[in-house]
Amino acid sequence: MENSLLHTISQNWKLEAKLEASRYFYHYTEVSAILDNTKCFVIGRKGTGKTAICSHIVNKKDYDCFSERLNFKNYPFNELYSLYNDRYTAPNQYITLWKYLIYSSVCKLMSENEAIDTDVRNELLKIYPKNNIKQLARRVSEWTSAEFGINVLGNGGNLKADRTITNPQASISWLDKVNILEDIIANHCDESKYYIVFDELDEDYRELRDNDTDVKLYKSLLTSLFKAVQDVKATFSTTNLRIMPIVFLRDDIYALLNDADKNKWSDFKIELEWTEDKIKKMIAYRISCDVNNGNSVLTFNNAWDRIFAPGKVRYGRNMSKKFLRLIS
Repeated sequence: MENSLLHTISQNWKLEAKLEASRYFYHYTEVSAILDNTKCFVIGRKGTGKTAICSHIVNKKDYDCFSERLNFKNYPFNELYSLYNDRYTAPNQYITLWKYLIYSSVCKLMSENEAIDTDVRNELLKIYPKNNIKQLARRVSEWTSAEFGINVLGNGGNLKADRTITNPQASISWLDKVNILEDIIANHCDESKYYIVFDELDEDYRELRDNDTDVKLYKSLLTSLFKAVQDVKATFSTTNLRIMPIVFLRDDIYALLNDADKNKWSDFKIELEWTEDKIKKMIAYRISCDVNNGNSVLTFNNAWDRIFAPGKVRYGRNMSKKFLRLIS
């Protein structure tokens, strides 16, 4: 078997599959582990399918399944670097920020969930109005402003929180709102699945590689994200709530993180890697979707023979090599 030909075919199919993501998406073992909240850190080289998995999760919509994609492509990272919590030292100073974004996203999704108490939803809609489509940078800027949600979070309303607000009319720092949102989720959230997906986190790395100071900030930002996800999972691990933050990151950037807690992340980590067997199964699955309408999945050789005449597929320099049919 020529791995290079299979790899080329699989890469081309990934591009085509974006047009019909749900139909052609190959649901392999690693995906199940992510969807059932067993794994939440998805690490892989460029081209291993991180974006395809991310899109599959975000496109999952049901009465008890909600998702929010926090895409950091073209994001002004300098604004993130300014949102640190000075109660913590590096590399933990951004943990509060990431937890705030996770909890804000969950509360936003709760406002769309008809299973949530009507009074609670109405209060959340005052903070997260419907059809309020904004770029992520604008949303984060709004969420971290002193005025955000003050009329609702400051006065309590129907959003029961375990925190006592001594002066309801005073501005509440977004740092303090983290605990309020955590209480709202604990007290009012249902057992639906809430996927909060972090994607395109490598966007700033390309600009920072030659600047040691900025690289340290970038590494602290990502280290804090992994710790924040770990904290959120621990917070709700003894409840029936399914709050599922998921981080997608390139393996070379993950390798740069050297925190003492990194070994603890291994239990929640998946490393994407395409073997020859996995590529063959994906190709067979996608051919089956076309020739079999997905009713049953053919073996690789049977699927291949439905598309190509055995021994007649040529590739390489001057088309000098033949792709030979193998017995399954």
